[in-house]
Amino acid sequence: QQWTWVKSAPRSFGAEQVSIVAAQAQGGGISAATSSSWTKRNLCWPMGHNLPIGILITAAAWALFVLGFHVHNNTKEQAARSVYLLVNFVLVLNYTFVILDSYDLCATLGMSESDSGRMVGNYMLGFCLGAFMMWYIARQIPGLWRSSPRRVLLVGLTFQLLGTSAYAGISFPATQLAIDYANSVGVYEATSRLKSWSPGLAFLLMAGRFIAGMGSGICQQFYVASGLHLTPVAERPEHTTRWVFSGMIAIGGGPMLAAGLESFNQCEKGLVQDFTLVGLGQVVVVACAFAAVFAYHPDLENVPDHMEREVVDDCWEAAASTGDLDVVVRRIVLILGCLLMGSLRAFGVSAVEVATASLLENTYDWGHRTTGITIGAIFLTCVP
Repeated sequence: QQWTWVKSAPRSFGAEQVSIVAAQAQGGGISAATSSSWTKRNLCWPMGHNLPIGILITAAAWALFVLGFHVHNNTKEQAARSVYLLVNFVLVLNYTFVILDSYDLCATLGMSESDSGRMVGNYMLGFCLGAFMMWYIARQIPGLWRSSPRRVLLVGLTFQLLGTSAYAGISFPATQLAIDYANSVGVYEATSRLKSWSPGLAFLLMAGRFIAGMGSGICQQFYVASGLHLTPVAERPEHTTRWVFSGMIAIGGGPMLAAGLESFNQCEKGLVQDFTLVGLGQVVVVACAFAAVFAYHPDLENVPDHMEREVVDDCWEAAASTGDLDVVVRRIVLILGCLLMGSLRAFGVSAVEVATASLLENTYDWGHRTTGITIGAIFLTCVP
């Protein structure tokens, strides 16, 4: 039974681990140095992530301080847009935050490589549902952007917190399972535990990512539409650029942040992957978004509405009355072109990032930090 596991060992465990476990299965035991290293790793975890998570909490607190200073020195409209930018950064960040750990985590839970891709993609499937729900609600309550913006964002972030908390909760038993494979518990006991844990943890992992994506869709659909009401037409290109830019930085920053947290991990490197860093990191940044909305989102009851509905209606009515449908056709072509470009861009980005990470780590034996920094840097080249 132990040799069966050795032959089909997940690639998240290195060749050194497999050979050592094979020797253990044969009754040869393990070397004193390796045993000491495993013991150190086991005793270190989970305390070893205190430093990287502490650094992340400090960075989040600094971001909240800067945001607070900015909010108190600007108009209500700009204050709301600034809060939306931070929330947008967090939601997009959590989409790519898990890419480096996706295959290793799924392999540890006995899932396949395709499951790791579905785990990452489930976030955007949930996003679609959340965005559709928010679109429908906003159509039924047109003044929602003004009457209850904080409440809507907090509801969306609650979904995000539930999903990321589920991921964080799974990361602890998954890391312990990886340690058990490489520790004195033995392969047979760890394999038995995997058979009992895997179905439930796998379902919770997929469901958690979907729920987190729903929260992202609710928030993004809401504040993108709200931005049209808050921003005059002449200023919309500038603020739209800021929104897109924050998303680009977040997509590239997710793998880089995961690699950075791993580099500050105080535990022994190289033998067992610590999944708790990415799990807890997601919860920390969502908590930062919660604090930003709760503390800094202004009251929008008395702000003017910059949606020029009469201009839009007159344009379409004029086109219909004169029979000149050229304006209508051009608008339809422009909108469909933008939708197609956005869809293909998202499809390409997600596919390339997940597949590239898997290839670099499993085929070319790149480390987590190198892979994360490389993927993030490649994507950030789209900024200039």
